Amino acid sequence: MRLGPALIGFTRISLGTRSSSSLRTSGAIAKANAGSCAGARPARWTSSYGPLALRRSRWKSINGECLRFQCHNVRVKRSKALVVSAGLSVLFLIVYGGCNWITSRRANVGSIYFEWERVISFVPFFILPYMSIDLFFIAAPFLCRTDRELSSFAKRIAAAILLAGICFLLFPLRFAFPRPHIDGWLGWLFDWFRGMDAPHNLLPSLHAALTLILLDFYFRHTRGFVRVAIILWFVLIALSPVLTYQHHVVDIAGGFVLAVFCCWLFREPDFSSLLDCSETNNQKLPL
Repeated sequence: MRLGPALIGFTRISLGTRSSSSLRTSGAIAKANAGSCAGARPARWTSSYGPLALRRSRWKSINGECLRFQCHNVRVKRSKALVVSAGLSVLFLIVYGGCNWITSRRANVGSIYFEWERVISFVPFFILPYMSIDLFFIAAPFLCRTDRELSSFAKRIAAAILLAGICFLLFPLRFAFPRPHIDGWLGWLFDWFRGMDAPHNLLPSLHAALTLILLDFYFRHTRGFVRVAIILWFVLIALSPVLTYQHHVVDIAGGFVLAVFCCWLFREPDFSSLLDCSETNNQKLPL
């Protein structure tokens, strides 16, 4: 049997879209289960603007009805990531350096430590993991998947820096033990580093706080062997402040508490349930 031109045209137009009867059926099922979108069938459609992997459709229940939201999973612009990375670095330098400078001019600055910490050995090698955190700090914004994730990460880091700076000024401390002199290229590295970092800004350890925040970030952005290597290296970073005589144990504990608080205060978005969508990119289609 031959099909007429009108019927052929209608068939071509219908390809890649949901039929009106199918839409009505899905809407009826969704309304019957108010507050749940489990009954809504996945949308089938095509796009000429990019691969399907970059564009998805989500069903969400609003006032008992299922609505379809079309989201664009686009990475953060490098220029925006660069601005965030540079801004956080400048904030760190101003707050950390300023607090160090103020405390160094105070008299009768005390120390808080456990007596058993005197038996902890000084390990020069750990200056390498200690300083490597700067690379992870700078690179992190470029791995963010969406603007929302970038904003959440920036807020966590900024909050940790500012809250730690307040504590440094309210409770000024200094490292209690003398730092040994090191020869060789590691000694040169220590001398250069200590010329910038005075033995203040201890409690809470901002280094420990940033370590935990960054570990959580890189754990979610890596898989397999790379994830294992990242975890092991961050363990060395976490140990380095104590083994290089930069912090006491109580400082590290305070830094971890600060990191947990900042992560709780600014929770990461749940990408498994709904992709991040900006207001301008949302397309809401009632059924």
